[in-house]
Amino acid sequence: MYNNYNFKKSSIKPIAILVLLLCLSINSGLYAINDSFKLANEATTSVQNLTITGTVTAAEDGMPLAGVNVILKDVQGVGTVTDFDGNYSLEVPSTTSVLIFSSIGYITQEISVSGRTEINIALDTNISELEEVIVVGFGTQKKATLTGSVAQVKGDDVVKGKGTSSAVLALQGEVPGVVVTRTSSRPGVEGTSVNIRGDISVNSISPLILLDGVEISQSDLAAINANDIETYSVLKDASAAIFGTKAAGGVILVTTKKGKEGKMKISYKGETQLNFAKDFPVANMKEWADAWLVAGRNDAINFVDGDGNQQTAATSFRFFTEEEFMMISNGTMPLAPESYYWLGKDMYFSDTSQFDAVYGTTITERHDFSLSGGNENATYRTSFGYANERSPISFVYDGQKRYNFRTNVSYKVNDLVKTDFNISYNSDIIDTPTQGVGYGIQDMNIFPLYNPQGQFYDNFGGNNPLAYLSEGGRVKDRTNIFRLGGKITLDLEKYVEGLNFSYFGNISLTDNRKNKTWKPITMYDWDGNVTSTPTTLTNSKLEVTEVDYVFQNHIFQLNYNRSFGNHNLGVMAGYTAELTETEKYFMSRSNLVDETLNDLNAFDVTTQTNSGGSNNVGLVSFLGKINYDYNGIYLLEVLGRRDGSSRLHPDYRWKNFYGASAGVVFSEMSFMEDSSINLLKLRASYGETGSVTGISAYDYYSSIGTGTVLFGSTPQLAATSYIDGLSSLDRTWERVSTTNFAVDFGILNNRLTGTAEYFIRKNDDMLVNITYPDILGPTAPKTNSGNFETTGYELSVNWRDRIGDDFTYRIGLAFWDNQSEVTKMEGKTTISLGTNEIIEGKPLNAIYAYKTDGLLTTEDQVLNYYNQVGFEDPSTQTMKDGTKLPNYRSADRLVPGTVNRIDVSGDGLINEDDLVYVGDANPHKSFGINLGFTYKSFDFSAFFQGVADVNIVRSGSLSYPFMQWWTNQNPIFTNKTWTAENSNSSRPAAFVNGSRKTWNYGDLNDMNVIKAAYLRAKAISVGYTLPKDVLDRAGMDKIRLSLTGNDLFTISNISDGLDPEFGEGTRQGNMIPFSSALIFGLELAF
Repeated sequence: MYNNYNFKKSSIKPIAILVLLLCLSINSGLYAINDSFKLANEATTSVQNLTITGTVTAAEDGMPLAGVNVILKDVQGVGTVTDFDGNYSLEVPSTTSVLIFSSIGYITQEISVSGRTEINIALDTNISELEEVIVVGFGTQKKATLTGSVAQVKGDDVVKGKGTSSAVLALQGEVPGVVVTRTSSRPGVEGTSVNIRGDISVNSISPLILLDGVEISQSDLAAINANDIETYSVLKDASAAIFGTKAAGGVILVTTKKGKEGKMKISYKGETQLNFAKDFPVANMKEWADAWLVAGRNDAINFVDGDGNQQTAATSFRFFTEEEFMMISNGTMPLAPESYYWLGKDMYFSDTSQFDAVYGTTITERHDFSLSGGNENATYRTSFGYANERSPISFVYDGQKRYNFRTNVSYKVNDLVKTDFNISYNSDIIDTPTQGVGYGIQDMNIFPLYNPQGQFYDNFGGNNPLAYLSEGGRVKDRTNIFRLGGKITLDLEKYVEGLNFSYFGNISLTDNRKNKTWKPITMYDWDGNVTSTPTTLTNSKLEVTEVDYVFQNHIFQLNYNRSFGNHNLGVMAGYTAELTETEKYFMSRSNLVDETLNDLNAFDVTTQTNSGGSNNVGLVSFLGKINYDYNGIYLLEVLGRRDGSSRLHPDYRWKNFYGASAGVVFSEMSFMEDSSINLLKLRASYGETGSVTGISAYDYYSSIGTGTVLFGSTPQLAATSYIDGLSSLDRTWERVSTTNFAVDFGILNNRLTGTAEYFIRKNDDMLVNITYPDILGPTAPKTNSGNFETTGYELSVNWRDRIGDDFTYRIGLAFWDNQSEVTKMEGKTTISLGTNEIIEGKPLNAIYAYKTDGLLTTEDQVLNYYNQVGFEDPSTQTMKDGTKLPNYRSADRLVPGTVNRIDVSGDGLINEDDLVYVGDANPHKSFGINLGFTYKSFDFSAFFQGVADVNIVRSGSLSYPFMQWWTNQNPIFTNKTWTAENSNSSRPAAFVNGSRKTWNYGDLNDMNVIKAAYLRAKAISVGYTLPKDVLDRAGMDKIRLSLTGNDLFTISNISDGLDPEFGEGTRQGNMIPFSSALIFGLELAF
């Protein structure tokens, strides 16, 4: 079957080519290293009558700059260049001479000698020149002639001060249109998600990520050493069409750092990070009792029963009586070591914070070491990285360790042949507790956590979180990734001007093993007697999951670039082939022999289960691109790709994808020569990309299911087989079109630059499930029957300037938003209360709630409300059929402090017909703010990220008062809900009574939807680089000390005490506080 795909293993043999490239590159690397040492030991001296000497460094990082031109102004032929250490020496004729310092990528400076004999200077980067070459699909392109929506950011800028080794999390807020979210602050299990320009399908299409041309997952990107990344390029429009079937979610191109010409440079970067858990909204002993006193007393209402008798409902207290709650509130309840007789036994109470016992200050470490250098023929860079990152759980270890290695080598064999080689290894070990993570909500903070014997105390519900964390087992998840890649380029310039050919081959081996154990847990009473064993030897368990991936791709590419006068032409043609092989295994056993053992053989063999599977997926592509510009003014790009995927039936396997973009650079026209506008470019693009998300490896084959059935005259279980669902032959890619309009500008000598973009994305072939009549029988497959549309905009503005010789500063602002809609999806029209994942005509995660008009605050308002929308006959006070209002003549009736819902439908009832759309749960109006300045040896940077509009619907124990009465409560609501004494409160009253509680909070009202907006201080950093004279005496090129605050504060309108990025769920087991951090950094170079 695999051979039918034309992806035979025998037809793709990368090893021989990669081994050849490896040998060439290793030899070149050794040659470059030896040559670097030779260059480092060279010394030149000359004796001058009047000589100016000094060192030129980069203002950005203080590193010496080699190859800087130092010339004497207005004197032809007098000049020099800096050596590998950035040093120079130049004879000048006068003490009033002027020196000009210039280098590609840096702002030229003129410095008067002014009688000095030593002049040291730091050159500022010329942003427009540095960003002139942008990494795009299958090559690079000058930014001046770029017509697509491609945003590029430097890796060092992205990771600087972010307090994470994750290259995914570091991207948060950095690129307009790119939204990175997380659901946890636990390293390795942050639950990160990357989205470019919003949703475009119900099938959760993710961006395509390429690391040096090799496809990787989001988790793979998070695992690599972020300090190895040179640039991130994000392709957001037609420019992504060159990647065809996988590019519907956009493309992120990650390029790693390579060596540069010069002597060997050794660099070290180390960070020690202190993690501080942020506060969490769980009630202490008094707050919990006060919450009960308010809600319990609120339930003691007066009402008339069905027989017309006046009644007074009882207060609603559980666990304790009202008097006991008052004792807890006023501090007279006996506390351990004194006992109190409760629930039929002696109990011990303590105002102990489970939060403080579990969370605290933890330490994270990161270390990165690299060496690089080379000459005109060969360059190399090798790096080693180690990180030990911890979550805010301090009671036990909860975190991950990362080990990284990478080597990039380039070698010019001769004028015809150039080779590039890269090898990398990543090992990621996530080590976490199996049980107890996110606990501390189920039981109230009224019990001690230890008895006098030091054992885990619990004589109530068996929910001591420390026992679960310490004894409940561990999860050890190890992922090892080995990558080997090579490229050979043939420069055919001497045969055909502008022509070159390249082959790029890669292989990636990933193995993952996850061991998850459940171990016995024991809790004790005050005297040391066993009270609870939620996990025992009998129900202990070990699960082992192993997954192996082998990915290889091969790219053959022909490039032709030629200028004909003012006409510039670029043509690229290519062929790619890739193969992904996957094997998965799962095994488990229960009933542990000895709790000190962790091996699978220590569990009962009779309880074992196992499963597994494998698949191969291939993709072959033909691609091409044409770029043309006239004198850098009129720009045009046309590209196309033809993809064939083994996931699809041979008759429907091949599809074409294409894109085109054009632009006009008005600032290059003659009529704008004397204008203050340095850049004004209009551009537009249209392109189509695809996605096979939702189609498995062999979807077009009918699968066989197995089972058993009683059969025979003497019934016995017999094996059965059956067709497990229908298959479809003509299913194909989802096809996403993107139209993009943009303007780029730069004024005031490009000190002020910016970009504005507007886009329209459409998916007219979305894979969706269709509901068929039951007579069909088996489950029908998804078909290309849905439509989806997203529109949006992106704005970015940057200002860079200097004041005097010593002070430079920058300000960057970015703002973006999008609106999406499921324009067609049959059968998805039913509206439900709360968050709806899919509703035709609305965005994903559409929220429907009851519309309200404040609170009912008097008994007259309550009765009038029932008269309008509750009673069938106000004279008899009989309730209408189908109403959501609780019976007026009962202890469940509405009272002052309950919500005034509006009869939107006008039918005289309050029911589901009154639900209104209040927005969606997706983040909108995202923004990022980048600030920074340098003054002499000091540098400062600050990065703020936020969202101006996001709707949050909380669920779970802490979402509203007494959502679950048997758990701890959110103290934010205590004494802040409506009561007769607090009648100005806009929060509905708190009740234990189920009917009123549901009316006020449980059934979603629009007033309970959190209209959130926040600004987070992601990173604020200050650094100091030692002066050059000190470094020279120490024999160093760079010593920089820094202090960074990560997630120091959040400005938010959210009032429930939870983090804006926390998500919806607030139940035990998914509650981890976010953390802030202080990072002490050290950077060395020599």
